[in-house]
Amino acid sequence: MLNYRKIAWTLINNSLEILIGLGSIVLVTRLYTPEDVGAWSVFTALFFFVTKIREGIVQTALVKYSAGIDGESYWTVLKSSFWINLAIEVAICMTISTSGALGFFPLLSALLMIYPVYSVGWSIYRWMLFVFQSRLEVELIFRMNLIIVSVLGVGFGLLVRQAWPLWAMVLVLGSASGLAAVYGTWRLGIKNLLQAKAQRQMVKDLLAFGKYGLLREIAGTLSTRINVFLTAGLLTFAEAGLLGVAQRFTQLVLIPNAAIQTLIFPKACELNNQAKNRDLKTLYETSVAMLLGMFLPMVAVIALFAEQIILLFNGSAYLAAAPLLTVMVITVALYSPFGNAFGSVINAISKPEINVMVVTVNSVINIALSVTLISTVGLYGAVIAPFLTETFGFFWIGILLKKELDISFLRCFLLIPKSYQNLYVAVRQKLSPGRTGT
Repeated sequence: MLNYRKIAWTLINNSLEILIGLGSIVLVTRLYTPEDVGAWSVFTALFFFVTKIREGIVQTALVKYSAGIDGESYWTVLKSSFWINLAIEVAICMTISTSGALGFFPLLSALLMIYPVYSVGWSIYRWMLFVFQSRLEVELIFRMNLIIVSVLGVGFGLLVRQAWPLWAMVLVLGSASGLAAVYGTWRLGIKNLLQAKAQRQMVKDLLAFGKYGLLREIAGTLSTRINVFLTAGLLTFAEAGLLGVAQRFTQLVLIPNAAIQTLIFPKACELNNQAKNRDLKTLYETSVAMLLGMFLPMVAVIALFAEQIILLFNGSAYLAAAPLLTVMVITVALYSPFGNAFGSVINAISKPEINVMVVTVNSVINIALSVTLISTVGLYGAVIAPFLTETFGFFWIGILLKKELDISFLRCFLLIPKSYQNLYVAVRQKLSPGRTGT
């Protein structure tokens, strides 16, 4: 049901985003001390957490209210959403940079003080990305990402050559995201955006729907990043660095997941608006089967060669991250397709409160387990806790989806061979002369 051409473009875009983060951690591990790597891991975990909170309010509401409309109403939604996005970012920047200036976290002070240099441009870039995703203009997203990669290539080169301090990484990343945001604003149609009026009622509607996303992201994102914070607090920054290295490589597995999930939500909203619940069920099962089929070879390669991968990119000082990487990859590959697609279809059928409930309960369980296991088991507790939590969540959402849409998790696994067949047919059609693919 999803267009393979759009999937391919989205895979490319998500690959570029993941490779940017991976390249950053590889560079940091090669240039700086393990303690600096730990500080960078905590900073990026904080950055990701704050980003997801803002996007939780903005993203889902933006797609929900802009899908299927055009003309003046469309630009009203965009203008209202843009101001919400910017206002939230300014408040966050003031809070974080002030905490850095006051020295609340000495090892992070320099990074926190210049946080806005990176985050403002990034917030606008990400907002543009959501707009283009909702319009399925994936080629424009690729061009924005290409700008980021190009600027980072130059910036990282200067970083190595000039031996700049760790905080210069923030300046390089901020320059890249800022230029991408400028390009995205230009291609979106800056004139239409400026002329549009942000309506008070639309702002209220966006915030009302966005509150569910806010609660979901606070609970869910804190849960996924809490292990880095707890490891730094309960153990050492060097061990937090090991966890950060493993997490970055785990993001490779999420490339196809993020790509397909990006397309699932708009399509699910469209099917729900047309009262096509049977098609919505099919969308979920075939999409998850496709993701599981993609994950199998990736997980096998990463699990078998985890030590070699770490040694090649990060050096022997970080080999202890290899077992962490193996457990994290298996957890993500097995459970994330089901969980992320669950959030998309539940939001599409206008029951975000169910999504918030599931994410909140799972987050509480994960945080409690993480505190207990990191305190008792040590570093390995940081990866065991999420695995146990995700196992519980897997069975829970299976029951909920069966009730709401008659979705079968068993059928998702049984459809994996068919997903390979469909991909083969699509590629064959694309490559055959005189024929067009999907």
